[in-house]
Amino acid sequence: MQFPAIRAKDKSHKLPPGWPEISNVKIHRFGARSKAEHKVKFFFLRPSLDNLTTLATLAHNDESADLNDWFVVFVPYKPSMLDTFLDRECLCFPNVIEWDNHWIVWDRDVISLEMPGTYRSVVQGLEDSVYATARGLISLEKSFGVVPVIRAKGPCAMKVAELIQSQRKENATELDATDISPYSEVIILDRQLDLPAVMMTQVTHEGMMYEMNIGQMKHTRCKVARAGAIPQADEKAKPPTDTKYLNNTDQIYRMIQDEHVSHSWEPLTQAGHAVADWFAESEKKKESLLDFRGGGFQETTKEIVEKTARKESIEMHMRLLKEINDSMDRRFYELLEFERNLVQGTAPMKGKMSPYEYVSDAIAAGSDITYPMRLMCLYSLTCNGVPAKNYNRLCVEFCQQYGFAHLVTLQSLEEAGLFVVNSHPAAKAGKWRDKAKKAMSQINPEVDINDPDDEAYVYQCYAPLLCRIVSYFVSAPATSGIRSLFRSYPDEVIPFPGLNVDKKAVKQAVDSLDERDADSTVLVVVIGGVTSAE
Repeated sequence: MQFPAIRAKDKSHKLPPGWPEISNVKIHRFGARSKAEHKVKFFFLRPSLDNLTTLATLAHNDESADLNDWFVVFVPYKPSMLDTFLDRECLCFPNVIEWDNHWIVWDRDVISLEMPGTYRSVVQGLEDSVYATARGLISLEKSFGVVPVIRAKGPCAMKVAELIQSQRKENATELDATDISPYSEVIILDRQLDLPAVMMTQVTHEGMMYEMNIGQMKHTRCKVARAGAIPQADEKAKPPTDTKYLNNTDQIYRMIQDEHVSHSWEPLTQAGHAVADWFAESEKKKESLLDFRGGGFQETTKEIVEKTARKESIEMHMRLLKEINDSMDRRFYELLEFERNLVQGTAPMKGKMSPYEYVSDAIAAGSDITYPMRLMCLYSLTCNGVPAKNYNRLCVEFCQQYGFAHLVTLQSLEEAGLFVVNSHPAAKAGKWRDKAKKAMSQINPEVDINDPDDEAYVYQCYAPLLCRIVSYFVSAPATSGIRSLFRSYPDEVIPFPGLNVDKKAVKQAVDSLDERDADSTVLVVVIGGVTSAE
């Protein structure tokens, strides 16, 4: 899938009245100790309490400051607690605006909201993230046209759908109902519907880059050893590295990113042989290639540059894949077996540890804190809560190993419903997930990783529920079992909510979308984040 290659409507963005035109700019990192000699200051801030506190500290410490010359820009939205906070600090910033920079292009088929910590705010019951998600979707409609159909699953998703309805009424003058979006529909899903997928190990090539922290992979950015770097005599000395962005613009990465990690070697090897054969063939034709009188010299030169870049890309991905394979030790395969047994609900083989013993052993090993935390959460989510005796033991062992300051961490996990005792109300959601496994056929241990015909291969045998729901919405017929499954999570079908338009025009627009199935694009919005495997 690829986002439609259309140009958004041109809109002139002007500064609010009274704001100065910017000519000479000096950029300073925002912090409590930051000093700037300029009288006029612009602050570009994310909507967080820490940033508000730092801004207040700067204002109080700079006694000569004129707050009329301070211009505060919140990206992508102004925090709801801003007025209360400023009243408490006895401050008044007359120049405060929002910059609706909601979306970041992540990859060819992925865009992301510019909102770190979304899931945390959703769990804490804050409405800021839900409101900003609705505003972000409205901003897409202003740029690309109105979406004919919106579907929502989950409590937060329903809130977003309702907010879109009200915001469409507020922005009715800016929305043209006859201007149809290239998206045939928007499907809004709640992360809460499928929490186990977040805790499981992703076995796609891209997923393993993140799981194993290859090249300190973060936000598609990866540090790669420089090609041709000479090994250092000192083993502790780090070889020189280059920063690469791994996304769909890299044709080799696009080819392997969704492959099962054990199957990534084959397409890489085939691509490498093809490039090597091309260079071998070119070596034989060297004299004709260097003939300046030939008409195809420029085309040949361009092809040589492209093939050389492709060869370097293949070598880089070969090195990265070798790092992944070197990281897949015995403990990794034991982890995959543990996860498979949990999601399938099968008892461990004779001589193998029980889920409680495995998690307890991971805590005692003292590895990175995120590793045992993921296991604890997966244990709780797949077993409908942890028995009280085992729950108390794991809490004690975790605090003894990592410090009693993490009592707050355990409390936060309980509030999120991620690690709870089996008598906790959140454990009831596990029974719904058990029904979903059967109704949506989530477990498929027979999937072929070499030629997968089911998305279950991305987690060994577990198909992410969010992917199943999207397939159910888009193509699969609704069976009675699936209908009964989603009674507690009703979907909302909203054709042009909040807009007073001709019903015949709406029907014609929807029919025209149905007629161009090959070109239609479904936009899937997951509130709380999505994994690369999903």
